[in-house]
Amino acid sequence: MKNSKYSRANIKKFFVNAAWTYRQVFSLAPLDMSLILITILVIAFLPTVSAFIAAKTVDETIRLVTGGVSFTELNWDSPIILLTLAMSTVLVINSMIKSYRNFLDSKFKELHLQRYTDRLYAKISSLDVQSFEDKNVSNSIQKAKDNLWKVRDFVLTSFSLLSETVGMVISSVIVLQLSPMLFIILTLITLPGSVFFIQFIREWWDFYDGHTEEFRTRWWIFGNITHEENAQENKVSNADTVLTKIVDKLGDSVYNENVNIRGRWLNKELSTGILNFAQNFLTPIYLIARLLKGDFTIGELSFYMNRTGDYTNRLDSVLGLIVDIFDSSIGVEHVKDIMERKNTVVSGNRQVKGNKPPIIEFKNVSFKYPGSKRYSLKNVSLKIVPGEEIAIVGENGAGKTTFIKLLLRFYDPTSGEILIDGIPLKTLDLKSYYRSIGVLFQEYNTYNFLTIEENISIGRENKKNGMTIEKALRLGDAFKFVSKLDLKTKHRMSKQFKDGVNLSSGQQQKIALARMFYRDAPVLILDEPTASIDAVAEHKIFERIYKFMSNKTVIIISHRFSTVRNAQKVYVFHKGEVVESGSHQELISLKGKYHKSFTLQAKGYN
Repeated sequence: MKNSKYSRANIKKFFVNAAWTYRQVFSLAPLDMSLILITILVIAFLPTVSAFIAAKTVDETIRLVTGGVSFTELNWDSPIILLTLAMSTVLVINSMIKSYRNFLDSKFKELHLQRYTDRLYAKISSLDVQSFEDKNVSNSIQKAKDNLWKVRDFVLTSFSLLSETVGMVISSVIVLQLSPMLFIILTLITLPGSVFFIQFIREWWDFYDGHTEEFRTRWWIFGNITHEENAQENKVSNADTVLTKIVDKLGDSVYNENVNIRGRWLNKELSTGILNFAQNFLTPIYLIARLLKGDFTIGELSFYMNRTGDYTNRLDSVLGLIVDIFDSSIGVEHVKDIMERKNTVVSGNRQVKGNKPPIIEFKNVSFKYPGSKRYSLKNVSLKIVPGEEIAIVGENGAGKTTFIKLLLRFYDPTSGEILIDGIPLKTLDLKSYYRSIGVLFQEYNTYNFLTIEENISIGRENKKNGMTIEKALRLGDAFKFVSKLDLKTKHRMSKQFKDGVNLSSGQQQKIALARMFYRDAPVLILDEPTASIDAVAEHKIFERIYKFMSNKTVIIISHRFSTVRNAQKVYVFHKGEVVESGSHQELISLKGKYHKSFTLQAKGYN
């Protein structure tokens, strides 16, 4: 049986989420949040004060009219003058406090919420790589981003709930004093509409949670069909038409269901019209009857009419806000899940010092990805000595990229151990460890909103050694085309930004290579580093790598044997195992898997 949404466990979770949210928000702006609370409480009392003064003003006006008092007979201390002054003061105070509250609310939404947005995205960026590769975590990240506004909404709704509750209690006391039976009738008349609203909110949240992946897919497609780098292929291959049809299909399915849910709620809400009619008819009749019996004055009639309406309105509002805040708590849960998520890979404390390449050793390392039954690496043992140039080859799925991910500690081995200068990799501080590594992935980053110079220096702005932007550009074979640009390295990397320039994929990869060289790290890792570069440029780049990086450890993954044949040692991976190792000539003489692959590729060139 499905657990009730308002079960004891969920209510307990609600209070946990509430406490967490208040701590998060108050940590951003304790003074502003306190001021918002104070203004809401003051505003909650003012309607009753205003209604009371208005009732007294009506009675005093009637007294003056029936008594034949002229305006000239009034003094400054006359009750009608004092009441009018009091009413004006209350209205001015109410207006000023509301204006200040609106200012605080705007400040909270536009400043503090933005700061919390920055905090959430900083947290997301701090997650380990395996979190981003986990479908469930990706969904959680999307839900956290979608529900970020719920953090702010939860707090402000809870303040509004407090305000409405205070106002409702004041009005309920007045209605109870007037007639307990009237209080019961008004309460029963108001409840059905609130119950229907609760049902609608529950159904809507179930709908949202059940379609998270569809929403993610739509936004991914929107990003794809509006990105400049995808435009050419999308047009030629007609992918843009196909993708927009998928978006339309997803939209029709998802949003039609949403409309149906809202339609069912509307029908139920309209059905409560007869109850609203009864309330709006019976209450005035009851009060007029009491007036005619002489139970109270016309001013008091106005006051009670105002308070009965205020009670039912606030009761309806309180019930709705309780549902809102409870459902905001569900949204907050998604944000809380990410903000409190712990990385599986936890950095060690041991600092990596010096600028010399270390001894890298894999000892009986086996690994399978979370949720997978198949090992991607099996009993891999190898040692890379300082300054060695090695290449890793093998068919797709052989474990080459997994090897690099473990070396970079994106994942920890399922069994076995990785040592850096004899020290377990798990114990090293990752920030300092990464400073000793320069890496170029096959899917490298291009920071389009940054200049070419900033793209190269990112993460290594304060260089103290001899590496310069120009030297890095030359090593990456990018200096020639960059020097011909009008603004040289001051161009941004996309025409979508001011002073931007569009570079070819090969040129972009050369900039990425220059970024790797600029790090001037003792260990260089290149995963298919020249996939977008022509053979001549590739030859020049690797000449520079082997010439200028002779004092560094170089690890290359490539399918091009022209790239790997000059490495000092080649490791051949097959189904997660190292099946061959040695120099190019040694492996050719073995006439094994390396020889077979090299011969097939050579035939293709011939």
